[in-house]
Amino acid sequence: MSIDFSGIPWFWLMVFFFVVLPSIRGSGRGVKRELGLANSALDRSQREITSLRHELDERLADVDLLHSRVAELENRLDFTERLLAQHRPTASDRQAVPLQ
Repeated sequence: MSIDFSGIPWFWLMVFFFVVLPSIRGSGRGVKRELGLANSALDRSQREITSLRHELDERLADVDLLHSRVAELENRLDFTERLLAQHRPTASDRQAVPLQ
């Protein structure tokens, strides 16, 4: 029993011997290395996600602080407008003051 490769193009023989056969036989070596790289990339991306979440939390805290400061300024402005509205001179007050 002999194997005859004369009917198979050389390209497909190369693909079989250099791609398919090593992936079937030695699937542990190359895949483990790729998984190691994938795990390190996954760890790196998880660290980035953690740092981005921390940064987002800090920015949200800053936004909350600014929101409370704007609310305080709105209250002060309303109070000032009410004070100014109470002390507005009327038309009779304007006529009573003589010009010199």
